[in-house]
Amino acid sequence: MTEEPAKLDRRVIRTRKLLRNALMELILEKGYDAVTVQDITDRADLGRATFYVHYRGGKEQLLVSNLEEIYDELVSRLKPLKREGLLPGPHKPSQVAFEHAAEHHDLYLVLLRSQAAASIAQRIREYLAGVIHQELEVLATESPIPLKVIASYMAGSLIALITWWLENDMPYSPEYMSQIFSRLTMPGVRTLLAADAAEPLAE
Repeated sequence: MTEEPAKLDRRVIRTRKLLRNALMELILEKGYDAVTVQDITDRADLGRATFYVHYRGGKEQLLVSNLEEIYDELVSRLKPLKREGLLPGPHKPSQVAFEHAAEHHDLYLVLLRSQAAASIAQRIREYLAGVIHQELEVLATESPIPLKVIASYMAGSLIALITWWLENDMPYSPEYMSQIFSRLTMPGVRTLLAADAAEPLAE
């Protein structure tokens, strides 16, 4: 009798994994909007009733649930690195982001392409901007452009690079892509933050 909860947990995990994998495969094949719950259950070889036991909100709840896990995992990896940020080293947030995207290639493509996942993609961009902003505060206390604006720009650039990288089948390593990101963004940022930078912009 004591094994029943464990067995139930394993069944739940297995069922949700089947549904998740089915949804991801179908989205990559035909796009999120064209996928139906029936498509998902057929691909997973499960009944519609089983689907709604786990995801009463339909396919959107299934998608968001899966991507929430991806977001939480990325945040857990970035939190210890907040003070290493843009400085040289093998564990820069940009490299961690590329490595995480590589590990979850299919999910990231869905995340970056699907309108249904836009809110989670935005949360990832905002979190990355927060990490970058904290590092910018270490590099300089004043700037002719607000640091939060620079951080948002850099986070958007990082997301754009990750998207290009994934859509082109990851032709370079995460480390190399992180170096590209730094080369593209940091010279201008460091010049901007230098003591002799241009005067503040007129509002």
